[in-house]
Amino acid sequence: MRPFQNSLEALAQVAVRATGARSYAFFEKGGFEHGGFEKDGAAWTDAGRPPLVEYEVGVRTLAFAFGSDAEALRARPRLDRIAAAIQTIWAAAAVDRYTHLVDRVSDLESRLMDSKIADRVRGFLTDESNPDAAEAIARHLDSVLRPTPTTRFLEQTLSQLEIEIEERHLMTQAKQVLQTLHRLSEEQAHHRLRLLSRKSRKPLKDVARQVIDDQYLPKGQTA
Repeated sequence: MRPFQNSLEALAQVAVRATGARSYAFFEKGGFEHGGFEKDGAAWTDAGRPPLVEYEVGVRTLAFAFGSDAEALRARPRLDRIAAAIQTIWAAAAVDRYTHLVDRVSDLESRLMDSKIADRVRGFLTDESNPDAAEAIARHLDSVLRPTPTTRFLEQTLSQLEIEIEERHLMTQAKQVLQTLHRLSEEQAHHRLRLLSRKSRKPLKDVARQVIDDQYLPKGQTA
């Protein structure tokens, strides 16, 4: 899945609803990728190719189809604003924000470990009075090669991100349950989950999982 794909799709869908567009589609070079229509003629109605409003989004084209030129013209100012947000998100997705930093940290830590090991081993080479150099070197290697504070920080960060993604997934599912069964808006469903969490003194993810599993609000609660 592309970075920020959910955000790009959601914003395109908002643009369709806000402007009255018939549909939208993302196109890669070479063909159709996501959305509601094909661009090159096969899927157009008998009325012919509808008016399109198109934006370049990185290496892709985002196109919105309208029923008439007049509709497309009226929608253009609002569509421009939403398209600008989509382009901003695409630009953020295209930037590799962490690989360079992680590679640099890894390289420097490796060089530091190499220096510590080499210096200590060379020290033993010049110290002929030490009869147990092999055992001392083994202990030194164990000390140098154990997980560093940077490694532990990255592992903790990774674990926290995995937990947050799981919680977000559960929240999304739970909100959809509440919206469907109790006719709540997304904002109302979000507020309801937080209220249930506070009243029950349970973490949000546990409340969300209960709503998903039971497919209704916890006993004693109303929408």
